[in-house]
Amino acid sequence: MKVIFVKQKIGYTNGVFDLLHTGHIDFFKQCKEYCDFLIVAVCPDEMVLHYKGKLPIIPFEERKKMLDHIDLINMVVDQTSVNRIEEWNKYKFNVYFHGEDGYEFDIKFGNYDQLIKHGIKVIYFPRDTSRSTTNIIKKILDYYQNDK
Repeated sequence: MKVIFVKQKIGYTNGVFDLLHTGHIDFFKQCKEYCDFLIVAVCPDEMVLHYKGKLPIIPFEERKKMLDHIDLINMVVDQTSVNRIEEWNKYKFNVYFHGEDGYEFDIKFGNYDQLIKHGIKVIYFPRDTSRSTTNIIKKILDYYQNDK
């Protein structure tokens, strides 16, 4: 019997993924167009507080549990570093994905240049700001504030 090994293209992304919405799902669909196996790292609450100055609405373990039930995602992991090379050393991904809003962060903190040096394809997808957690929260606040 001949065994054939097929090298999979491994994709990696990270994020808060608070108040899961269709913008997140569409993002995962875009990622899967470029990889066979998608790893999604979820930012712990403390990391979100440190970098965004506020805690997520949905706690860390619950956000991970929701993502774990999305068929487009092959593996959900804890994000342990904002340094993309540290994450690459763990998961050996071929493609890194993020929304275009993450580009400046990656340049400043994520070792973007090292990803390129390692031959990792980096893709930033345009962000649909009409479908964002921030806008959902704003709509909820507006709705209930105007309901008085």
